[in-house]
This record gives sequence, C-alpha cells and structure tokens, in this order.
Amino acid sequence: MTQLSFGRAYKLASIITDGLWEAGAPASTIVPVGSLRRYEAETQNVSLLAVTSVDRIDDLLTLSCDLPFSDHILHRTEQSITVQTKLGTISIHAVNEEAKGSALIALTGSSKHLDLLSEVARSQNLLFENGSLTSRTGKQFFFHTETAFYERLGLLFIPPELREGKDEIRAAKINSLPKLLSHKQIRGDLHMHTTWSDGRNSIKEMVQASEALGYDYIAITDHSQSAGSNKKVALSDIPRQKDEIREVSAQHPNIQVLHGIEVEILSEGSLDFEDRVLASFDIVLASLHNDEGQSPQVLTERYLRAIDSPYVDIITHPANRTPGLSNGYTLDFDRIFTAAATTGTALEIDGAPSHLDLDGQLARRAAEAKAMIVVDSDCHRSDALHQQMQFGVGTARRGWLEPQHVLNTQRIEDIRRFVKKQRQRA
Repeated sequence: MTQLSFGRAYKLASIITDGLWEAGAPASTIVPVGSLRRYEAETQNVSLLAVTSVDRIDDLLTLSCDLPFSDHILHRTEQSITVQTKLGTISIHAVNEEAKGSALIALTGSSKHLDLLSEVARSQNLLFENGSLTSRTGKQFFFHTETAFYERLGLLFIPPELREGKDEIRAAKINSLPKLLSHKQIRGDLHMHTTWSDGRNSIKEMVQASEALGYDYIAITDHSQSAGSNKKVALSDIPRQKDEIREVSAQHPNIQVLHGIEVEILSEGSLDFEDRVLASFDIVLASLHNDEGQSPQVLTERYLRAIDSPYVDIITHPANRTPGLSNGYTLDFDRIFTAAATTGTALEIDGAPSHLDLDGQLARRAAEAKAMIVVDSDCHRSDALHQQMQFGVGTARRGWLEPQHVLNTQRIEDIRRFVKKQRQRA
C-alpha cells in the first residue's frame, strides 16, 4: 500500500472536511483520526470521524460519495465509507454523540495501543474488541469522551500523540505521563525564509503574519551563499538585509525580529561564513542539506564540528529526512545529542511537512540526553506559519516533550541570553 506523507494526508483530510461542511454535512464534529491524529510522518490510511445523530448517518455517508472530487466508492458499511479521490483514498466513519469517545479511541489507534488497552480491559473482566467495551455478560459501555473511557479502565487520559503501544499505558497507571507542550506555549518562531532567499514573502509580510499570530519574537533565517536554493544571501547582502530588518522592526514594536541566517555545513564540517561574519547575526542556524555521498561516520563528524562552533546556536532538521520519500541520514545520534547537551547547542524539530525532523522518537532521546530542543516552522510563505508550527508541536508531543525542553517557549530575553552564552565559548 502506498505511503502518504503527513503533509499530503493532512491536505486530503482538510479538503474532504471542508467539502463536507460546504455541502451541509449533518454533523456536529468532523475530525481526523488514525495516524494523522497521532501526527505520524507517514500514513497508509487517511480517516475522518463524523459525529451525527443515528438517523442521519446514512445521509452523511451518501453525501461523502457525492462530493465533486470523489471518484468512486471502494467500500461501504452501515457506519463507514471508503472513497477514492483524486488526491488519494479516504475513509469516513460516522457515529452518534453517545459513542463519540469510544470511536475516537478505536479509530485513533495505534493498533499496539489498542492491544494494550485490551489487556487492561481483560484484567478487569472486560472485553475491548472492535472499538466496543463490554462486560463478560454482554453489557456494552458507551463513552461520550475519551477521558471517560480511560477512567473506566483506571487510566489517566493519554494524548493521541503518545498512543504508540510503548510505555504510555504504564505511565498512565502510575501518573507519570508528561505535561506535553502545547501550541499556545510557543512564544516565537526561530526559522523562516523570505524573498531574500527562497521564500515567497517579504520580511515585512512575514513579520506582519507572525505578529498576527501573537508571537513575541521571530528570526529571519534565509539561506547562506552555498545553499542549493536558486536565491540566497551573499556576504554583500548581509548589511542591506540587516538594515531592512531594522526598518521593519521599527514599524512593529510589539514583536522582536532577530536577524538570523541558515548557514550551510560544508563538506569538511566548516561553515559557509567566517566566524567574524556569523558573530554579526543575532542567531545562527546550521544545516546539512547535502550528504555528498559521505558515510554516516563522516556525516556525524560534520555535525559534531558544527555543534562545537560557538557561533552555531541551532542545528536544523538533523536527519534531513523527507517523509514518504526518504528517511534521511543515518547518523550516530547519541554522539550528536551528547555533544549538543555539552555545548548548549539546540536541536530543531522542523514543522515543514517535508521534514518533521527530529521525529518524535529522536526528539525524546535528545531530551533524555539533556539537549535543548527548538520547534520551528521553517516556513517559506506567510500563510503556512501557523500550520507548520502546529505540525512541529505535534511532532514534539510524539517525543513526550514538555515546555521546559523547548527553547522557544522562553522569553526573548532568555533567547538572547542563550545566544550570548554560546558566544562566550569562543
């Protein structure tokens, strides 16, 4: 079965959801479920749950196959329909309000998480099969909320992003689930691009959009002179870009705008600009976009040299993966995490659907190694700033990250102190 990237799956789910609402869907709620709700980077199944009254379930499912972008029906039951669309295959499930919580549990998964819930249910003389919780005598229990379902099994509510069938059940039993990072706790975005490199919008437009989102600060971090993009910031461009940022900042006093750069990590581990140039930026991100056919050992050493630089504050999307196409670099991540923790260099979770990197598993390992994490949008256009930060936060939550693990939950004063501390290593 074809794997869809999270970005493509999210787009498909959004188009179908919008189409249903525009067509007058008889539903109180339509939400993504399955791996999409768990923020998995890749998925084989795109599914939605629609909540409606019992007597309107058939109407809602019929409406789903009548949408203009639906090609044909692949499968239909009394409570679900699978439709082939021009963008991919999507399943729509319909339940009444009374069964909403149970359906969300069953349809969100993962299968391993559901297996563990079945074990918990059996230990309490209950059966949990096919999304239904019943007693040994056949009495069926319905739950309006997911919280009520978990409480019935003696568990704390487990956020969707953690439902991977690993140690989340044990944590819920002993009250040790993390207090996960939320989108509203992000104070600023430290990675975005403008028309100075390969972005679609000007500095002013990115600042205006970020201000509208309520951010306290952002960093303009266009690509440096050796980047693979068609347009990039040359050495001679830096003073002019700095002046433009200063001018725009004066017009927007409610948001702090940092002059940053996404500098290339070159083949031997050196950086695209000399230290004296990097020292002139408010913040420096370093990226390895080209592996040049090098071995995992050599690539790891390139990263380690960049991490060791006092002028590098953040390592962006370390694996450089492309969900649905490539898993990215094979690296000695333990060495990278240890080095980052030692130097204080932050490691990025990149919210661009083309990256979502560090992934949840690696992010959790990085935090356990005491490395600082930053969650950024890596946005190249202003209208995607919110969405890509949402994707980044979802990925961070998969990594069990709490606010204290994430640099950009802190104030601008703390960000400046963070950079100053890095420079003091010089």
